[in-house]
Amino acid sequence: MTIRRARDTDAVTVGRIHVESWNVAYRGIMPDDVIARTDLAYRTAFWQERIADREWPVFLMEENGKPVAFCQMIPTRDPTMIPSALDTSRRSTYYRSCGGGDTAARSWTTSSPNPAVVDSSR
Repeated sequence: MTIRRARDTDAVTVGRIHVESWNVAYRGIMPDDVIARTDLAYRTAFWQERIADREWPVFLMEENGKPVAFCQMIPTRDPTMIPSALDTSRRSTYYRSCGGGDTAARSWTTSSPNPAVVDSSR
């Protein structure tokens, strides 16, 4: 499993994972018309902007070279925390509902709040 910072070229992949995860996770919970409006073009543009914002990093998880999950981190607003490079919290995590990626993604979301990351964006 590799976790790396998303690059501009990953926006379509991140958008696709977002749409797929919504279709699975929220079907029967959210109205069908809301699910239907969660389209790839909109989500690709949405994540293109987020990926470009260096203050709120987006990370992509790959398993065997295939993207299976992503998350976005935001600076903490907890006034009791001592400032450091790790003062972040996950804002959102999305993963595909296919094959072995589910297990890896669940382990990502239940593991340390700051998983080891390979930053290949430089």
